Amino acid sequence: MDIEAFINQGHSWAQTPCLYIVKQMFKGNNAFRCGSSGTSLYSGMDEAYGTENSQKGLYSRLNMYKNMCLPIKLRIFACLRIPPRLIAKGNERVGEDDQGNSYNINNASRTLVRIREEQMHAEMDRRKLRWKDDDGKTRKNELFVPKRHVDELISCMRTIKGIEMYLFNEDGPYLDHAYRGGSRTKDTTTITEVRTLPSRTSTTDTKAPVLNIRLSKANIELLRSDNPQKFALLLTLVRGLKKK
Repeated sequence: MDIEAFINQGHSWAQTPCLYIVKQMFKGNNAFRCGSSGTSLYSGMDEAYGTENSQKGLYSRLNMYKNMCLPIKLRIFACLRIPPRLIAKGNERVGEDDQGNSYNINNASRTLVRIREEQMHAEMDRRKLRWKDDDGKTRKNELFVPKRHVDELISCMRTIKGIEMYLFNEDGPYLDHAYRGGSRTKDTTTITEVRTLPSRTSTTDTKAPVLNIRLSKANIELLRSDNPQKFALLLTLVRGLKKK
């Protein structure tokens, strides 16, 4: 399906993190772009003011491709919805804030969709589908070339854990009933949250320090006779407190 036509359909789920398979439609191109979108989205995030109605997730990425590749058309063949979630890899350190929430110490902004993209690329690499340049060297990017048909790439996407998977025809997206939720391999990741900082006492509740001065009558007379200047300063302080 043409990505511009898909964007114009306005599906709400396409505003969320997704993996995708798209292709630039020009003669001689056999490479598909297999990547992730909505990589900075997670549940409960504090969105910047004024961005509530802006494009996000899959639509944001496809719109970028559409503008970048003009006048060449692009088509989308498949996408997999991924939960908008912060995550920590098994080899990353996880801490706990004062609210009891786990947070990623190594990479606080790592999202689940990035992990799923790595897993999809690893499966495609296992099947030796990575694109090669003119020198026959593979590049660590999101370009992959099926040996015969795009179904080979779609098969790799089906092995990834997600919410639901869509395929596309000329009319639009439809659920992929061959998708069974991805690999049954147990995840070695930990769900994390945004770190909550310790609460601080409000400045309006902070009390000024108190200074208590106790002098006997004999000491006051001694201060007056020995150091008249300090005695005068003491009187000034006392009179100032009485005025308050």
